[in-house]
Amino acid sequence: MSLRFRIRHVHKTIADYLEAELKRLGWVDEPVNFATVPMTFLEFAPDEAGKQIAANTVAITLGEEPAALDEELGDGLRSIEFPVYVDVYGANQSIAASIASDVKHLLEDKYMPVLDFTASAAGTPTHERIELDKDDVKVEKPPTVAAQDFRRYWRVVTTTARVFYIED
Repeated sequence: MSLRFRIRHVHKTIADYLEAELKRLGWVDEPVNFATVPMTFLEFAPDEAGKQIAANTVAITLGEEPAALDEELGDGLRSIEFPVYVDVYGANQSIAASIASDVKHLLEDKYMPVLDFTASAAGTPTHERIELDKDDVKVEKPPTVAAQDFRRYWRVVTTTARVFYIED
């Protein structure tokens, strides 16, 4: 049986991966790279209703769920392409660029199983696979209009997570 709630599992799999790797790269625990403040992670876009965004916040989100594609006739192999957004709100321009560069590198040519979080907070590997291709990853600086907080140091890393699965 194919995985239910696929988008939730794909999102959590990618978010957990990025959080663990950014921690390993020195963005979370003291001493933090460049003597900046430790990173904060969100799995949703920050609320923009007048609340300030903390320095070095990284928000990992997925776009809307598109239609699946048939990969091969007859065997049920399908794929679905989820847009991935990693919003980086750095403490300053150079920190934002450094974090975004690490995120970009972590999302280039990465292959991992989709983890099923239905019964376990740690996730159980499934037969479904996520493919992140280096050709899809890019870093952009969104236009900000007179931002007074860390949005002025905002970077967005975007890519596409291709998930391959067998439809029963």
